[in-house]
Amino acid sequence: MGSAAAIVGGLAWSLGLTVADAQAAPADPDTTGELHALEVVDGMCLESLGADGAVAGATVVECRDPHRAEVVATMTYPLEVYPGAQAVTSQALDFCSGRVRGLIPASGSWVAWTPSEDSWVRGDRTALCLVISPEDTQRSVVPAPPVDGEKA
Repeated sequence: MGSAAAIVGGLAWSLGLTVADAQAAPADPDTTGELHALEVVDGMCLESLGADGAVAGATVVECRDPHRAEVVATMTYPLEVYPGAQAVTSQALDFCSGRVRGLIPASGSWVAWTPSEDSWVRGDRTALCLVISPEDTQRSVVPAPPVDGEKA
């Protein structure tokens, strides 16, 4: 049931990124603070998420600080021509559903941030998969890799 709720959550939260700054580029993964949505990358933790709809920016914090969401995967569309909102969303949801499996906390959900037609025209071809916690958390949802010499 949790997986079905997560997928429904992903469908309900599928968002289009807005581009206010055509110069925005992916940030270094260790960057924190107020970032444009196009600067957010895999591994970043977000203080909170807004309501459904277009996303212009996010407050990125270290994952050990209180946060509500984490980017767990990114996908790059290989197409030059915008295939339409439905195709962009469908591809992102298919991609993300496999990447978030096993990472969603109890009562949590997930979302796919997708490029809008406007941001696509400006070169945005990236979808982000985010796991959402129902309350503030102070850890990453992604398991740490084993240390050399330890069993996985």
